[in-house]
Amino acid sequence: MIIGFIFGIVGAWLYAAIRPRFGPGPKTAMVAGAVVWFLARARPIADYSLFLDIGVGLTVAMLAWTLVDTLVAAVAGAWLYQEETVTSA
Repeated sequence: MIIGFIFGIVGAWLYAAIRPRFGPGPKTAMVAGAVVWFLARARPIADYSLFLDIGVGLTVAMLAWTLVDTLVAAVAGAWLYQEETVTSA
């Protein structure tokens, strides 16, 4: 659960970092989520699958489930994210 929380923080930070270039919205959140998924979830699943000799079907199912899970979480985090508005006097 702690690692999932850390992934969420990294995803929100990445969304905030790429938002000025890609613009706000779910598309940018999905880009951030896909990066987090690839680095933090897909790569370890692929490594464990090779090391533990898990079948291809189970590996694909785990990759698909974690991709959907991560993208939904990234979009939800982006929906909650708001930048501070600066007003001039």
